[in-house]
Amino acid sequence: MVTKDDQVVRVITPSRLSKIKSSSKGMELTDRVQHLGKGDSSTYATDIAKITVTCLPAGWNYKENLAPIIGTRYCKQRHIGYCSRGIMEFTFPQRENKKTLVKKGDVYDIHGDHVAKVVGEEDCILVDFTCISCIGREAAKEYTAFSESGCCDL
Repeated sequence: MVTKDDQVVRVITPSRLSKIKSSSKGMELTDRVQHLGKGDSSTYATDIAKITVTCLPAGWNYKENLAPIIGTRYCKQRHIGYCSRGIMEFTFPQRENKKTLVKKGDVYDIHGDHVAKVVGEEDCILVDFTCISCIGREAAKEYTAFSESGCCDL
């Protein structure tokens, strides 16, 4: 590991990279589908990662559509991914209501304890990534595979 500006940066060495298997899977072969009130997410597993594609309609918001299902005021998960369509606004109530806007083409790293809503008239599609080592820590959490730490220890 290397530190850069007081942050830990993981380095993938050639020997670690050689252990990663190549694989491919059709989008119709989802490993898990979750209903998010209005909207859905589909999770696809590979040997070292899970990829979750979340499709949310215009007007979707965490407080009305997902909080009643999960039973938490705020989403506790960290999300690392890519926005392929629409605009999502993340608000952090415990951080003086700081807001982060994620729009089509953005790569994001959103920490836990947030609420989210789709902004505008367009549906939002988010593609989240997590590594297998994070998933083990999440085995006890039924709802999602994403770790709060967001570790990606290949």
